[in-house]
Amino acid sequence: MKLHSLIYWALVLTGLNLQAQFEVKGKVTDQKELIEGASIYLKNQQQGTSTTKDGSFTLRSQRLIDTLIVNYLGYKEQQIALDFSRRKLLDLVEVVLEYDNALDEFVILGNLRPTALRHTTAPVEVYQPLFFKNKPVSSLFDAVSTINGVRAQVNCSVCNAGDIHINAQEGANTMILIDGMPIISGLGSVYGLMGIPQALVKSIEVIKGPASLLFGSEATGGVININTISPTNSTAIFVDTYTTDWGELNLDTAFNYNLGPLAGILGINRFTYSNPIDKNNDGFTDLVLQDRWSIFNKVAVKNMNIALRYIYENRWGGELQWQPKDRLGEEVYGEQITTKRTELFGNYTFTKTASLQYSYNDHHQDAAYGNVPYLGRQRIAFIQYVDNRSINQSDLTFGAAYRYTYYDDNSVATPKPDHTHLPGLFIQNDMQLSPEHQVLVGLRYDYNSLYGSILTPRLNYKYADPVKDLSARLSLGSGYRVVNLFTEDHAALTGAREVIIREAIAPERSWNLSGTLNKRFLSFENLILDTSLSLFYSLFDNKIIPDYDSNPNQIIYANLDERAVAKGGYIDFNATWTNGVRLNVGATFTDLYIEALGERIRPILAERYSSVYQLSIPIKSSTEITLSGQVTGPMRLPLLSDLDPRSPFSPVIHLMHIKVEKRITSQLSANAGLRNLLNFLPDANSIARSFDPFDREVSFDTQGRALPSANNPYALTFDPSYVYASNQGRNFYVGLSFGIN
Repeated sequence: MKLHSLIYWALVLTGLNLQAQFEVKGKVTDQKELIEGASIYLKNQQQGTSTTKDGSFTLRSQRLIDTLIVNYLGYKEQQIALDFSRRKLLDLVEVVLEYDNALDEFVILGNLRPTALRHTTAPVEVYQPLFFKNKPVSSLFDAVSTINGVRAQVNCSVCNAGDIHINAQEGANTMILIDGMPIISGLGSVYGLMGIPQALVKSIEVIKGPASLLFGSEATGGVININTISPTNSTAIFVDTYTTDWGELNLDTAFNYNLGPLAGILGINRFTYSNPIDKNNDGFTDLVLQDRWSIFNKVAVKNMNIALRYIYENRWGGELQWQPKDRLGEEVYGEQITTKRTELFGNYTFTKTASLQYSYNDHHQDAAYGNVPYLGRQRIAFIQYVDNRSINQSDLTFGAAYRYTYYDDNSVATPKPDHTHLPGLFIQNDMQLSPEHQVLVGLRYDYNSLYGSILTPRLNYKYADPVKDLSARLSLGSGYRVVNLFTEDHAALTGAREVIIREAIAPERSWNLSGTLNKRFLSFENLILDTSLSLFYSLFDNKIIPDYDSNPNQIIYANLDERAVAKGGYIDFNATWTNGVRLNVGATFTDLYIEALGERIRPILAERYSSVYQLSIPIKSSTEITLSGQVTGPMRLPLLSDLDPRSPFSPVIHLMHIKVEKRITSQLSANAGLRNLLNFLPDANSIARSFDPFDREVSFDTQGRALPSANNPYALTFDPSYVYASNQGRNFYVGLSFGIN
């Protein structure tokens, strides 16, 4: 063999030997535990491995100098320089991974300060806009039904007025905030949820259970806070629109602008539906017709934010032949509501710890329910000073608030305008007792000018990481609600029933005990799995529940002498894979009852169980398919008499939706799909005696009760309150989204 061939093979063999002589061994931890399944590879070659059960790994390198890269889902990537020039074996290289804070949601609800979700003592849920885009909706009223345990309830088959239930409790127990301000309450809770441009929603926070310590009246059942995006951190131009085969048209737009030191964002929502449809052949519109404008403007300058929103809405539903000239007439039945609403809210930061928050809203409602007029006016002014101080291992929050409410309408419940003054003081301390134990205690004092002094205490305890990524929370709290009947119960406005107020209504109180477990699983390859399990028990004093049963032609209001109970639990699974697949599944179980005369009576429209699901699957890199739905168990429905042939309970409601979204360019995407894929429809007789809306052919006894007759064998009267789902069946939609950063 020639000399140069010997030299060549000697070099090859030497090279092979060199490739095998550099080795690195080590372990991967997160400072607390060894991590199994972390990805380990060398930057300058394709070789890689994963850590074993004891967190260890072994890799061989072909280079004297290389970089070790360590990845594990939920943690920041680590890169470590390797130098084999002095040693052929690098043993026991310890890699400490740091939690990726980008996974944290920051919330306001728990402490009135931005706090990472995993650090909050109170159980708060956070939802991003992506979560609500499984099907197009024209308002957040419809969107929140995708949240486990939260349900948008339609209360009238004619005008589609509704409210939001949390854990099957009536909507009057739910407080709605925008940027932490009590904007949507009282009269505005009936129609004020419409027209919030979804393009401006940064996140939605939910507390299930009383939260009156921080937010005062109305927060007896839960709180929903809508956080709008900052003008200084938003898309320059955003347009989202869709239309359906029913003729609905929705347009959401947002524009970012700068005027010197002032940064602003302008959002406009336009929704119109003007195509009367009657597929159930009851002579009435299946879906209320709407014409709505909503304009939102938010500006930021230095240490101040201020936002202004104006809503105009005209809606009507009723007999198909109804025309504006028939308003308040007695020949053709229709319900027509004009809403004009102005909102102003914002905050001013004095120092890093102290701020002033304020809001004002003016709601004017001009409505006709058949031949019954309803004129309502509500003004609410709110101002609150909040100071947050960190002292050693404690975060102290204290403040003072004042709320003024003006309310007037033309109903029998309001002989003169109401002026309510509500000053309050609150203090709470969030104490870090140890790395694992955290306690929050607080107390609020309010003085209501109509009802006097009200105290609401709060206690929260958190036990963090008894095992890896597990947290347990225990909450005890109280809430109260001052009631305005005609802003909360739409059935009192329809004119179908006489309203009886049996006594002076006292404030409603609630006490709630709940426990929550949250666990994040990061040990699965390419998967983040978040799970939650919660149990709750609520006890109500002075509960106000409208009595539909004593007299089918009346709604009787009084404080409940006996107790009312709401108990149950819910479970959530949220899974995200690195390939973009997302799965969200949740179920809620509730047992609500009123104890009266030794019996347990289930409230109207309170389901025993509900479930939500959402599965999003990316197809290639530009297309995504989403299947979503809500399941609602049977609810007790208001019957009109013992002879009423309709079922006293609704069937199981399953609303399924499918959506396909295609990204055309980096700025433009298109989507299409089917809502109510299974074509679920309520019974066609949801409106009792729809052919006689003015009860001309009904005979009554001396007490106002309907009597059976030849043309009315079941002793019914006209009533649209027997409603449990929308009459809109399966419908097709197409939409476009366009955004420029």
